[in-house]
Formats: sequence, C-alpha cells, structure tokens
Amino acid sequence: MRVASLVVCFLLLSALPVSAMTWQEANKASVAKMKDGNLQEAFDLAWQAAELYEQSPTYKPASHERLLLNAIDIFLQTGNTKAAPSTIRKAIIALKRHVGPEDGTLIAVHEQLAQALINAGDFEASRDAQDQVISLYAKNFGTDSVGHVNALLTQARQLKGTVDVVEIRKYLDRASQVAEAVPANHIIRLMVDYEQALLTMESGRKDSAEPMFISVAERGAGQDDPAVKAVLRPTYGMLAYIAFKRGDSATEDKWVEATRILPVPSGEVKPLFREVPDMPGDRMSVSGEATVEFLVSTADGRVKETKVLKKSGNPQFATATEKAILTWRYQPTAAVGDPGTLVKQVQSFQYQYENEEAEIGSRFKRRH
Repeated sequence: MRVASLVVCFLLLSALPVSAMTWQEANKASVAKMKDGNLQEAFDLAWQAAELYEQSPTYKPASHERLLLNAIDIFLQTGNTKAAPSTIRKAIIALKRHVGPEDGTLIAVHEQLAQALINAGDFEASRDAQDQVISLYAKNFGTDSVGHVNALLTQARQLKGTVDVVEIRKYLDRASQVAEAVPANHIIRLMVDYEQALLTMESGRKDSAEPMFISVAERGAGQDDPAVKAVLRPTYGMLAYIAFKRGDSATEDKWVEATRILPVPSGEVKPLFREVPDMPGDRMSVSGEATVEFLVSTADGRVKETKVLKKSGNPQFATATEKAILTWRYQPTAAVGDPGTLVKQVQSFQYQYENEEAEIGSRFKRRH
C-alpha cells in the first residue's frame, strides 16, 4: 500500500507545471509570437500578461493600462473588426476593478473603443464612447486642457457624415469657447479655427471659408512648433484647393509653394488636396473600381504620369479617376530650382452612386 501511495503522489506532482508563468514571461512570449506573425497567439499571451499583472504586489493602474493597450493593439492587427469593441470593453472592465469610473487611466482605452465602434459601423455607440472621453479629459485635466479640446475636435470629425452640420458645430463651438481664452496664435486656437473653417467649406461655403483659412495661415506662419506646422499644411492645402476650384492657378501655386519649408519624412509625399472624379453623364451607370499608379514630382507637387493597373465596372470611372488625379497637388520638398524626383504612388478607388437627387450621395473611396 505504501508503494502504491507513493506512485499516486508522484503522478499528481508530475501533472503540475514546473513553474507558473509570470506576467513578464507572458509579455515576452507575446513579443516572440508577434515577430513570428502569430497574431492570435500573441494577443492571447498579451492579454494573459495583463491578467497576471493584476495579481502583482507592485500593481500600478498606469502599467496595467499599458499592458491592456498593448493587447488591444495586437488584437486590432488581427483584423477582427466586429469583435474589437467587446474586447476593448473587457479591458475597461479590467481597469475599473482597480480605479474609479472617472480615473484618467481610462481615457486611452475609451479612445480606442470609440474608434473601434466607428470601424464596426456603430456610430451611435461611438458617439457615446467619445463623449465619455471628452468628460474624462475635462474631469482629469480641466476643460481648458489640450486633451479636452482635442477630444471635442475628434468628436466633430468623427460625426461628419453621420449627423447634421448643426450637431457637429455644437462640439466645435464648445472647443471655440475654450480657445477664446488663449492667444490668437496658440496651437489650440489654430486647431479649432481650422476645423471651423473646414466645416464651413464642407458645407459648400468656400467663399466664407477662405478668409477663415487665411487667418489661420497668417497667425501660424513663422512658428517653430511642430504642432502648428501640422495645422499649417492642411490649411495651405485648403487654400490651394479653393484657388484651384476658382481657376486661379497663380494663387494655387502660391499656397502650394508656402508648404515647401514644412518638414516631411524622407521619401514621403504629403497630399495637399485631391479632387474627387467628376462622373460624366448618367451617374447611375458609372459605378466601378480602379487601381492607379501615378508619379508625384517633388519639385512642384504635381502629378506627372498616371497608369491604370486594374479596373472593373464602367470604363468611364477609370478615365474620370485618372483625369482627377492629374489635378492633385502634393507638398513640394525639393529645393527651389531643383528638378527633384518622381515618387511612385499606387492607390485603389471605388465609386458607387447611391442617391440620384444629390451629388453628395456619390460615394468615392480611396484605399491605400
């Protein structure tokens, strides 16, 4: 009997793992799986690391947040768009086991949730999630913080195409109220005023938007702040586009030229404006897809050549797309007088007519 007992005891002990995995080991194993391209296994291990960390005697909410955000980032790379919101909600629940519902560590996860809901097509839920982000920034950093203003602007941008202009303007006006308290050339003020000008232009009032953009350009000119320069590029681009639509090539070139001094990563080209193809004749019969290769000159930001690599549907769509691409402008990066280089770009486009009563019903998508 004694021998039998020893055998049973040995079998039980041998069934146990030699050592339990720590959160650090799970995190390290996740990185290894990522390098191998095993995204699902990498996510499972990253999530396990976050769960194990909750038992750590040195637990800190900020570290837990980083582990959860890492797991979310991996999950998003799997491309499972529909399941992403539920996964992120689980991360929020995990954090709330340790912090209050208004803690600042919840902000980044709620931001991820808002974006994931948009990707999943649930715009109403996304709006609620972004409203929570706005509230968290206000309570943790104040209504006059850059984060709070950015959250309001993000909400306004994300609502475009889902609600009317009046509702979008409400968020922009709240941001403008904060911006009024800072100097006219402050980055917050420039960001808000740019978005107000953009919404005005998108509402079909180019003439009203132009002086608004010019004001932003004049107040931001000469500043070394990278954030200001990031606002100036699209501002110059919109001014160039307005001039293009007016047929004023000299003014178009003037605003394009103003972007030359703005920083651009080596080898990249930054778009300033891209005209949507003008569908000829009966729009209901021009649906189609096209993949186009084109060359952008770094000397003047113009498109020099186009080539249709693949097309389907009505051939007029591919023709109209090529014609539109030739009007696009990019930021010139070569020195003045330098012939520059030609940078190859390849993009896919899709057009489907959805509403015969209004041009806005035409859906034009660029897939990079």
